[in-house]
Amino acid sequence: MPDYTYGLSTDFNIRKCRPLGGDNQWLVWTFGCDYSGENNFRLERNGKPVCGSRNCANGGGLPDEPGACWGNFQKRGEPDGSISLREGKDNQIYGRTRLFVETATRFSVPCASDVADVWLNDVYIGGRSASLTLSLEAGWNILEFTCYNQNDTARIDLQAPLASFVDIMDSDGCAQ
Repeated sequence: MPDYTYGLSTDFNIRKCRPLGGDNQWLVWTFGCDYSGENNFRLERNGKPVCGSRNCANGGGLPDEPGACWGNFQKRGEPDGSISLREGKDNQIYGRTRLFVETATRFSVPCASDVADVWLNDVYIGGRSASLTLSLEAGWNILEFTCYNQNDTARIDLQAPLASFVDIMDSDGCAQ
């Protein structure tokens, strides 16, 4: 997964994006691995501690390096920017989208999940609560989440119409 910077963008960078705005979608990666049977750990964006644990490599045929377990991405989500995902037991999920705002803004997003964690611009902001507060900087912002459940269906619901709170929402991020 490529690294991106966030923050202010020039008018030139914005014009390079889709002229009518973003796709209002998320990029989502998944992989399956029976890690520990417990739901008491934070799944990092590179798949640690599951990916690289040797549980997956030896029993699941996955690479043994952190970050190498994520398969090909899919674009997922609703036209309004919300997302509701369900994956089977022992599946790990990573999702990312990019949000552009002309001026800094702050809003709350309802979040329902089993075991999820959310980051905004590389800062952990929660995920295991009923609501998340997003404080977006002027320019591009990266919103990411991980989710898993070692005993049942992995589930995350970010049911706010994110695209209506921002100027551009784009899974590919068309900036920088």
